[in-house]
Amino acid sequence: MAETAAVFGHAEWRFTDDLKLTLGARYTDEQRDFKGCSRDVNVEDSPGAGQERAGATNEGAGLSTAFTALSLLQSPLAGYAPGTAERGGCFTLDSETRRPGLYTGSLSEDNLSGRIALDWLYNDDAMFYTALSRGYKSGSFR
Repeated sequence: MAETAAVFGHAEWRFTDDLKLTLGARYTDEQRDFKGCSRDVNVEDSPGAGQERAGATNEGAGLSTAFTALSLLQSPLAGYAPGTAERGGCFTLDSETRRPGLYTGSLSEDNLSGRIALDWLYNDDAMFYTALSRGYKSGSFR
């Protein structure tokens, strides 16, 4: 779940008919919560792994077999040793217990970004300008 709020302002000042200054700013506040798995261990349910699905072909069988092999490399004792991921379970390791389970986290960010520009209209056919801006992209969970 994510909640985002932002405020934006933009202003222009003409010093002369040929010279203009532009200022813009945006303040963003964002809260994100996440609860989930980074990888579902149940790779055998994908099309091509022997599962018949409407319209599915067997073209992905090799890729699905590779994912199954990767799953075994990541957890060769899945379901047999305490704390290992079972088929259909999560393969996200808890940072405290180092056991598979759901990951729960939250992220809180705020940012002030903006733009400043100066335009000079040289004549009816040419304009020169310079601008400086700072952008922002909110964070996420990996």
